[in-house]
Amino acid sequence: MITDRETNFLYLSDKLESGFPGFYTQFTTLLKEIGIPFDILHGTADIWIRDYMPVQISNKSFILFHYDPKYLYDVGLEHTITDAEPLLRNLSFSYKKLNEICLDGGNVVKSERKAITTDFLCKYNPGFRRSDLRKLLLSELRAEKIIIIPHEPYDYTGHADGMVRFLDESHVLVNDYKGYNSTISDRLIKTLNANKLIPVAFPYHPSEKLNKAGDYTAIGNYMNFLWVGNMVVLPEFRLKDEAQHLTTARKILEPLGLNVYTVDAREIAEQGGVLNCVTWGVKV
Repeated sequence: MITDRETNFLYLSDKLESGFPGFYTQFTTLLKEIGIPFDILHGTADIWIRDYMPVQISNKSFILFHYDPKYLYDVGLEHTITDAEPLLRNLSFSYKKLNEICLDGGNVVKSERKAITTDFLCKYNPGFRRSDLRKLLLSELRAEKIIIIPHEPYDYTGHADGMVRFLDESHVLVNDYKGYNSTISDRLIKTLNANKLIPVAFPYHPSEKLNKAGDYTAIGNYMNFLWVGNMVVLPEFRLKDEAQHLTTARKILEPLGLNVYTVDAREIAEQGGVLNCVTWGVKV
């Protein structure tokens, strides 16, 4: 599978500029300054482009899962579900549509040979046994191992990309849930250890779990950063002690040869997602 470090191009939703102009201007200005090329996909229904676009397996191969997020129906937002196929017809990518599995792109965290997804994979595919889901994903993703972790109780989407990120084939960044939720921390670490993965604690500070509408936010979720090639963009949320959290993140990422930048992402985080969610990174 193509890893974040191998990607070299980004796509953004056309809804990002119209819905969040302040963030869009800051973000795209930074992308231009640091030399990350990007383009806008027109005809999207919402900003969370990672979820409805396909997963890149190799230079010319993509897997498009069935995108049918039940959590949007629960809040009357089914009209924001994007059909990716018309978008892909305007691109030069070859893809395979895998209708058998319902899976959001934000719930696929991958290295070259492994993939992590939460147990929402099983929730949204009740017709499959867990072993059969693993077997099918192993084949389609050309992976050696599929790791199913418990979902974060605060995240109604059940996505893995706000919980973990691969650093390499053996080391995985994990939200530092200490002081917030010892149960999810213990279960997550146990699952990773059972799969011979080494967890690396990453800053996590969910101080504002609800927005004014009473919906869960992604404020304080630094894990959902952007990673393209050797560049990382961390989200800022205007939180107390944020400098300390960002310094800790830099100390983890910079020794890996990564250039680390930041951008104020509070505007989109209030809607429940951050930088990985609003970008679709590919290797072209």
